[in-house]
Amino acid sequence: MLSHKQIEDAAILAHAFSSATRIQICLELLQGEKCVEELAHSTEFTAPNCSQHLQVLKRLKLVRASRRGHSNFYNLENAAHIRSVLCALSQQSELSLSDN
Repeated sequence: MLSHKQIEDAAILAHAFSSATRIQICLELLQGEKCVEELAHSTEFTAPNCSQHLQVLKRLKLVRASRRGHSNFYNLENAAHIRSVLCALSQQSELSLSDN
C-alpha cells in the first residue's frame, strides 16, 4: 500500500510528465545544465514556451535554477530519479503500442 506522501509524489510526477514539452525539456536537462536559450534551440520550442514549462517544473521542485549574469541556468533536482521515471514511461509506452 502506498503512503499518502508516495501518492502525492506520484501525482506531482504525473502532472510534470503530462506535457510532451516538459518531458522533452527533462530529457535535455538529463544531458546537463542548460539556459532557456539552449533549451529553446535544442527542443525547437520558443524561449517563452520553455520558460513557462520550466516554471512548472521548478514549482514542482523537479528543477532548480541558478542565475549567472542575465541568464538562468536549469538543472534537474534529482536526475537519477527522473531518468528512472522516464525510462519506465518509455518501456510502458512501448508495451502499450505493441499491444495494438
